[in-house]
Amino acid sequence: MDTPKLVFYEHSFEDPIKTSLAKSVLNLGIECRALADKNARLKTEVEQLKEGNDCLGQMHDKEMERSAYLLEEFNRTTAWGRGLESDLSHARVEISFLKAEVERLRKAGDAMQKRLYVLENPTHHEVYLKLLSDWNAAKEGKPSV
Repeated sequence: MDTPKLVFYEHSFEDPIKTSLAKSVLNLGIECRALADKNARLKTEVEQLKEGNDCLGQMHDKEMERSAYLLEEFNRTTAWGRGLESDLSHARVEISFLKAEVERLRKAGDAMQKRLYVLENPTHHEVYLKLLSDWNAAKEGKPSV
């Protein structure tokens, strides 16, 4: 923008106070115009910032929704993990009971085998050896033959 210049006409002011006042008025007008231009630029910038702020607000809302979804997913996963921990705990208890039962049956089988040995009758020797073989195979986890 071109800056207006002070132009004196033929009827120029001869009074230095009037001349100074005229210059001051002209300078104030120039300054007002510059401030008005700056104000217009600032208003444009404010509008641009508002648009950017609206965009950021939308992004914020989306991120808050995403955070809420992730929190729900975390809570579901945590609950599922707790359920697995509970299942694992129950399985461990059941395994302990089964191990105790296996040990009890092994001891009973050993006692029965010893008892049969004491009661062995020569006529049943083949049956006793077969039972002994099957029992030893079962204790080792092998199928009986």
